[in-house]
Amino acid sequence: MQTTTHIRRAIATVATVILAVLLAVGAVAPAYAADDAILGDKVWIDIDQNGIQTGGEPGLSGVTVTLFMADGTTPLRSTTTNGSGQYRFELLPAGTYVIGFTLPPWFVFSPFRAPGSNVVTGSDADPVTGLTPPVILTEGQSNLTNDAGMYVPSGVVQIEKSFEDPDELFQDQPFTIDWSSTNNEIPFPSELNGQTTVSPSTPGIVDSIPNGSMFEIEENLESRPELPAGYTWNDPEYPDGASLQVTCLTTECAAETPLRVVNSYNQPGGFTLTKVVDAAGIELPDGLVYSMTYTVGDGSPVTVELDADESVNVGAITAGTDMTIEEIEIPEVAGVEWDAPVFRVDGVDVGESADLTITEGEVIDVEVTNTAALAPVDPPVDPPVDPPVDQPAPGDAGGSPVHAGPALATTGGASQMPWLIGGALLLLAGASIVVARSRVRRTNRTERADG
Repeated sequence: MQTTTHIRRAIATVATVILAVLLAVGAVAPAYAADDAILGDKVWIDIDQNGIQTGGEPGLSGVTVTLFMADGTTPLRSTTTNGSGQYRFELLPAGTYVIGFTLPPWFVFSPFRAPGSNVVTGSDADPVTGLTPPVILTEGQSNLTNDAGMYVPSGVVQIEKSFEDPDELFQDQPFTIDWSSTNNEIPFPSELNGQTTVSPSTPGIVDSIPNGSMFEIEENLESRPELPAGYTWNDPEYPDGASLQVTCLTTECAAETPLRVVNSYNQPGGFTLTKVVDAAGIELPDGLVYSMTYTVGDGSPVTVELDADESVNVGAITAGTDMTIEEIEIPEVAGVEWDAPVFRVDGVDVGESADLTITEGEVIDVEVTNTAALAPVDPPVDPPVDPPVDQPAPGDAGGSPVHAGPALATTGGASQMPWLIGGALLLLAGASIVVARSRVRRTNRTERADG
């Protein structure tokens, strides 16, 4: 007796589990009144597009479901699927019905009752009409096996690469394009992203995008090929825009409206440095070297040594680069003076140095002229004059020895001689004046007496 009780309990437990499973998959419905027939069940997103409902595929909400009479054209009722993709038509009289499903934008129907499916897992909607086969419903019957699988087909986008410059360097070089797709109207998947490669000779094809999605591209700048020295990339351009709504399901269609990426690059420039020496009438030694420097941007100065009338070409400089050219050393030549250097840029005098901005694909002509002149000659210098030598005084028979240096100081009569001579001369001058005045007075008195 006890064993029988245990068996009954086990059977009841198993039955409960089976009923729960059937309810979960929609094979049976909760109990209704005996005369209330029910039709339903579910619309799901068929992610793998195989027409078989699996546990990882979600229901699709908001789908319009219409109940038709057996002719499939006379509508009786309509409803929409709930958040789980389920629908119900209840309180139905016995009869024959057709269920119709309306596709949301961009969706298509899954295959009809695909091989491997069953009454629970298969899609019952005709892929063309969206109608189920006629369903015979008896009084009080619950038929919850009428499902419809839907999915968004994969759209195709073609991406093309081209160059603006005539001397295309990278015809077969791959470029990486980052892409992303989003669409709020499509619940699953709502966002995708990835990468593809393109080249001027081979377009990129992306065929995993849900039809109707907004698709956007951006060139991956870090993956671009390295340019030769002095070349620089410009920003990529998108002549038709960088996004579109996916509407093509085939490569042929996508090729008619591709997204295009156009690349261009700046070609390098440079300059020619020429040394000119103007030394008219002056014979300069051979082998004189003139030193100059040029500085590119914020880099270190580069020294260039040139002979007279020699030129040097400096290239592979990025367009737009600022630079300065200066002369740092002029050779020293005896008897020659140098004027300040004169810089000419493309024939225009710019002063004692040159500031340049490199132009794309062009070579700037820089000429540096040094002018030589004879140095002035200093006038001759007179030889030094020796100081006078002491001579013996008049009447000094013995005389004094001749000294090579300055005369020594003396004392006594010899030292007073100049003063005595000067005094005697003054006395003679005074006496001459007195005699002259006396003669004048005598002459005057004689003239008065005679008169």
